[in-house]
Amino acid sequence: MVIESSVIQLNGQRVWKSYETLAVDGEDFSAIGEAFEQTGQARHISLGNGVLSMMRQRTLVDFAVKWIEENRK
Repeated sequence: MVIESSVIQLNGQRVWKSYETLAVDGEDFSAIGEAFEQTGQARHISLGNGVLSMMRQRTLVDFAVKWIEENRK
């Protein structure tokens, strides 16, 4: 857990508020993405000069949670 802060609206005024939230570390997101790609559940479509990657978000989130539980120390 970490303490973060942001501006919120309170009684019609902008105020700075601190709150406790989960610490987010995205340094292994690339590894999670590569592992998810290996499941065959992502579809890729060319669009202009780019490639779109499409997948069901709930499936991806569930996969990522399991991956983090098994691989993060």
